[in-house]
Amino acid sequence: WVIHPTFCSNVWVRGVTVDSHGPNNDGCDPDSCKDVLIENSSFDTGDDCVAVKSGRGDDGRRVNIPSVNVIMRNCTMKDGHGGLVAGSEIAAGVRNLYAEDCDWNSPNLRYGLRIKSNPLFGGVAE
Repeated sequence: WVIHPTFCSNVWVRGVTVDSHGPNNDGCDPDSCKDVLIENSSFDTGDDCVAVKSGRGDDGRRVNIPSVNVIMRNCTMKDGHGGLVAGSEIAAGVRNLYAEDCDWNSPNLRYGLRIKSNPLFGGVAE
């Protein structure tokens, strides 16, 4: 994961260009963060462009810090599995994801918005 803020508040990711191809090469993964702004950035990845997370399995449930209030605006997603993704590690939950004025038009982007989880990683997306 190229940019991975963890247990942070008031995060700004502004004006970055991520060009990273390979397995599990997410662009930006806020993990158990609050009040995140991702703007004016470009993501060209081998996995998810932006994947909002909140811990994995038993450890994520024990720590129990959700990711909340994530705004993504004026971003371009060129390649990847998902543009804005909740998961898959969302044991403590993800709430209030918002995207505006983003370019999701690349034929190499599989999903614009995506929610993914499984019984081992758990969690809710609201």
